Amino acid sequence: MRRETHPHYGDQFEYLADCFEVTRLRCDAYGLRTEALETERMARYSERHGFDTERNHLLEIYYDLERSISQKEQTILRRKQDSRSSGTTFAIDQVAEAHHLSEAEVRIVEVLLYNEALGRHQTRYSTGNDLLNLLFPNPVDALRHSALLGPSSNLVAQGLVRMVQEDDASN
Repeated sequence: MRRETHPHYGDQFEYLADCFEVTRLRCDAYGLRTEALETERMARYSERHGFDTERNHLLEIYYDLERSISQKEQTILRRKQDSRSSGTTFAIDQVAEAHHLSEAEVRIVEVLLYNEALGRHQTRYSTGNDLLNLLFPNPVDALRHSALLGPSSNLVAQGLVRMVQEDDASN
């Protein structure tokens, strides 16, 4: 197993940069997965009706991207543990501890921080449906985690996430 050249994070911004990189990769994977599944569905439909189709390789690319995300997450985890061992703490961890956030809730907060870092007019994943599908590619997992964004959820109850009606979102 290859060790990072810097086993621990120098500061919270270096840590957040890695978290944001994973979020960016997840955004890429989400878009790719949507396109790949639609392309695959159309190919199967065409084949059932006697048309020859060239199989699309988008799903393979998507699975490779998911493996890269998983590897990056493992690297972040190792570096974060090394950072804690050397006495470094991160603000996001302090917030998570103070508000008793689960790992999934922290991931939601990270995506929302990423959105804010991008700015108002960039492609963003901020609806509940987008957040859940971005973080949980399996539809059953996304549904299972939907309570994390409900009106009585920990994130909403503690004021970390605000529910916005679609009409209000453009303001």
